[in-house]
Formats: sequence, C-alpha cells, structure tokens
Amino acid sequence: MKTIEHKLRSGRTLTATTAPIKFALPLAQAVGKLMINWRKGEDVEAGLIGLMLFADEGLRKLVFDCAASAMYDGRKVTIELLDDAKIGDDARGDLPEIISVIGLHNVASFFPQAFSASSVPQAVADAPK
Repeated sequence: MKTIEHKLRSGRTLTATTAPIKFALPLAQAVGKLMINWRKGEDVEAGLIGLMLFADEGLRKLVFDCAASAMYDGRKVTIELLDDAKIGDDARGDLPEIISVIGLHNVASFFPQAFSASSVPQAVADAPK
C-alpha cells in the first residue's frame, strides 16, 4: 500500500497510507455513484471535496474509515482529533486538506481516467479554505 506525506497549510504534516480494501472500496463505490451524475467538464475533484467535507455525512464517515492509519503530526486521524486541546484548532483549520488528501488518495486508483497521479496535490491546493 502506498504512503504519502503532505505538508498542510498550518505547517503540520499528514501521512496517509492507502486504506485496506474493506474501507477503500465502499468509499470508491460511493464516489462512483456520485460521479455518474457529474457532467463532462465539471470539476469532479472539487465537487468531491465539497461533498466529503460539507454535504454528505456518510461520505465523510467513509473517509474517516480510510483514515485509520493516517497520522496528523504523529497523532492518529480521528474525528476526536478535532477536539484535542493542544492541536484541535490547527486540525479544524486543516480539515479540508485532511479530507481531500485521504479521500482522493484512496479513490484515485479506482478511477484512473478521472484522477491523475498528480491530482491529489492539485485538488488539495484548490480545496476550500
């Protein structure tokens, strides 16, 4: 499984490893169902980031399932991380990037035509702030 390291806007580091298939496949299936409704030329990546972060709690849960082995500055990525007294504010500010990196990292291999190898860093750069 592939591991990536990403420097977040806050300066903290996110390390994400491709999730086991039992977590990645349900996320890919959910994303695939959503992609059917996108029209050619629409920004699939930006749409997914918005859905994963703001619109679809089920999709966000699937991303957090895939985050089981991800680390945020040496701490496990969980929803509880956002309430951590020492880093919670930074983690909340980094949430769009955290979700983007983990979500896209785990679905890109299922949809090679929709997501290029370089799409994760670009999608993260374009993520909502």
